[in-house]
Amino acid sequence: MHAVCVASARITGVTNGSTVDENTEISCAADGSATAYPPAQYRWRNAVDGSQSAGPQLTLKPGTLYKLTCIASNNFNRQGCFATAYVEFNSKLAYSS
Repeated sequence: MHAVCVASARITGVTNGSTVDENTEISCAADGSATAYPPAQYRWRNAVDGSQSAGPQLTLKPGTLYKLTCIASNNFNRQGCFATAYVEFNSKLAYSS
């Protein structure tokens, strides 16, 4: 059996340059994931603060600037079997009462 690589990645729930509410959830999906084998795994990296997290969803923190890269990969034993997507935006500061 051989691996079928993911084709590309896309981020949904936010657009470049936008400002979003805190606790907004954004997602990353790999195009071709229905036929990809093995199933894709996801990692997020924020270039602003160096933070990383795993999973297709990411919940945003208030008052944070994001320069996110989502990496979708489904074959860690072979190079080139991954796709990335990028987005840059701001998360609004939480209101204090």
